[in-house]
Amino acid sequence: MSKRSIDIDEKPKAKKWIERNKVIAKFFLLAVEDLRSIYKGDNEGYVDFSPPQYRFNDNINGSYISLRVKSDGSIDFKLKLNTDKVINTVVKNNKDFIAIKNYLKKNKFKGFIFNSTSYLDDFDTQVEKSIKSSQKERAKRLAKASPIPKKVSRTIIEFNRNPDVVAQTLLDARGICGRCNKPAPFARKKDGSPYLEVHHIIRLADGGADTLNNAIALCPNCHRKSHYG
Repeated sequence: MSKRSIDIDEKPKAKKWIERNKVIAKFFLLAVEDLRSIYKGDNEGYVDFSPPQYRFNDNINGSYISLRVKSDGSIDFKLKLNTDKVINTVVKNNKDFIAIKNYLKKNKFKGFIFNSTSYLDDFDTQVEKSIKSSQKERAKRLAKASPIPKKVSRTIIEFNRNPDVVAQTLLDARGICGRCNKPAPFARKKDGSPYLEVHHIIRLADGGADTLNNAIALCPNCHRKSHYG
C-alpha cells in the first residue's frame, strides 16, 4: 500500500488538480477536513490521483473510507467494512454529506478503527476510577495484570487496554510531556487535570505489551508526531 499524506503538498498530481479546480474542489476539501476531525487512519491521507482521493485506512482489518472528487464537484464516497460489506454512493451536496455522517454515527463507526462508543466511554470511566484509587491498590493490580491485553470481538478485533497502565502513566508524568518536556497544553474541563495522552511506544497491534514500560504520556502534538511524524 502506497504511503498517504495529509499534506497535499506531498501529492503533486492531486495538488495540481485542486489548484486548477479550486471552486469544484471546495466541497471535497471541506468534507475531508470534517471527517478528519472524527476519524483517524493508520495510512491516512491524499492519494496522488487526478482528480484527488482521500482515504482513511485501517490496516488491522482492511476497512477504509474513501472520498474522491468528481469533475462536477460531487464526491464518490466508499466505505468498506472488515465484513467485506461495501457502501458506495455519490455525495452531491451538504445534505447528502450530513446523511453519510449520521449513518456513521448511528453505527458507531468511530476513531478508525471502528470502535464501539459504549466501550470507549466505559474505558474512560475505568481510567478515572483507577486514578482515584490509591497508589497501593493500583500497584497491586498492575503486579497481577497480564502484559498481553485481551482481545474481544465487537465490530472488529480490538484491544481491551489496562486502565491502570493509563492512570499510572498519567500520574507519573505529573503534567509534563514525556517527549518535549513541556507542560500539558491545557487542563481537562471535567476535572482540571493536565491533558496528556498515553501512547504505547511499541504499538499493541505490533505485539507491544500493555505495561508501564511500554507507555508514555505525551502532549497531543507529540502524540500525533509519534504516529505521523
